Amino acid sequence: MGWPGRAQRLICRTEAGRREARLEHAMRTSQKTTGIIATIGIDIGKNTFHLVGLDKRGAIVLQQKVSRGQLERRLANIPRCRIGMEACSGAHHIGRQLAAVGHDVRLIPAQYVKPFLKGHKNDYRDAEAIAVAARDAVNRLRKRAVKEGRGVPVIWFSDLDLDFGVSESAEVACSVERALSANQSENTHIVADLWRLAARAYHFAKKDEDKNRCLAAAVVVHHRAFGFRPGIGLGSPSGQVAA
Repeated sequence: MGWPGRAQRLICRTEAGRREARLEHAMRTSQKTTGIIATIGIDIGKNTFHLVGLDKRGAIVLQQKVSRGQLERRLANIPRCRIGMEACSGAHHIGRQLAAVGHDVRLIPAQYVKPFLKGHKNDYRDAEAIAVAARDAVNRLRKRAVKEGRGVPVIWFSDLDLDFGVSESAEVACSVERALSANQSENTHIVADLWRLAARAYHFAKKDEDKNRCLAAAVVVHHRAFGFRPGIGLGSPSGQVAA
């Protein structure tokens, strides 16, 4: 009888063994790229979670499925990055757990995830869309509104940006001020609201001097539009009626 050649590798044929082997392989291959992950999108399921990680250019560098019990342990071993999830009741608890290990967690409204879905819907594509949305969805819409000089959309998307913490507050404030410099609207309500929005963003950025400057500008716009009656303060009920 001749030599049978190289021994064949043992193959685990049980479903549990195959699942464990796939998980170990995913964890081994993803460990090589953990240093360049900038954003992770998580598609939340009942018992399993699908993860897709993007680098700074938006390329996929991580694709993995983990159980509920493995999620925190898996992400605790990844350097700090931005993690996006669709805003839902279960996401808040998971978000607090991931924030506790140092990640920058963003909860994105579902309507801002849908435009980024590619092809037929599946769990990994959902996770990728969430990652893209967490990276720049609201930020992109805000910048487009600023570029087009549309005051009301600037207010909408800047408010969302601040509420969900998609961008840095100082960046939002600067973009609102750019919108003000380019805004030719005669609607004093919009202009005053933009100044107040910039003040709110500077407040979150802990820049009190800029916040006070923007609030003062909003008061000036209000006075020019509605006039000012000596002895009646804007903060009093009589001042609000007069205005």
